[in-house]
Amino acid sequence: MPALPDLPVPSGASFRFLPTPTRAFGVTDFRIKLAGMPAKAVRLHVDGAPIGDAMLPLAGGIYHQEIDTSLYVDGVHEVAAAALDGNGRPRVTSAVSVEFHNIERVELQNIVVDDAKSSFTIPLIVHAARVQLPQQLVAASDATAEEGQQPLATELTYSGEMAPGGLPIGILRASRPSGKGRFAVGEHKIVVVVSDLQGRYRARGNIYTLIDK
Repeated sequence: MPALPDLPVPSGASFRFLPTPTRAFGVTDFRIKLAGMPAKAVRLHVDGAPIGDAMLPLAGGIYHQEIDTSLYVDGVHEVAAAALDGNGRPRVTSAVSVEFHNIERVELQNIVVDDAKSSFTIPLIVHAARVQLPQQLVAASDATAEEGQQPLATELTYSGEMAPGGLPIGILRASRPSGKGRFAVGEHKIVVVVSDLQGRYRARGNIYTLIDK
């Protein structure tokens, strides 16, 4: 969704996050203070999408709301608040860039080799991100001693199956690049790496399998 419009605060008023957050993980409480002007309500947004109906008012013009950041892909997101008039239209806005960081490790549950010996299927769980990851954030490689680390073509899908804690179970298909044929006979170490929205490394998992003749 598009970001909120940049609506400056009038002279003599203020509208700012308390404190200014830069990093968040898990369930995080966001607070903002409005002073020097009235508002019917204050609404919180992440990347332009409203979160609920309105932030809860506290004393002293402070409003707060919790965001479960594990429901978003790791990386930098725009968290913004809008003070609304009586018709529900934004009067002023305030936005900050916040890095959501929930990925701790990659769990590779097992590995199955296809009949042609050219691809692997690997169920994976990314702790503790409770969101389906875009395919472009997950990469795989074959780190065999004979060939060195070879990138694999990947396809990531989700069937809706969940692990404890509400963690989605993804199905990763990792294949030899087109025209490369089957995997070599012997032991293979498959490395899976997960990155954030900005392409920065988050976590990796390894799993071993044996290719026979």
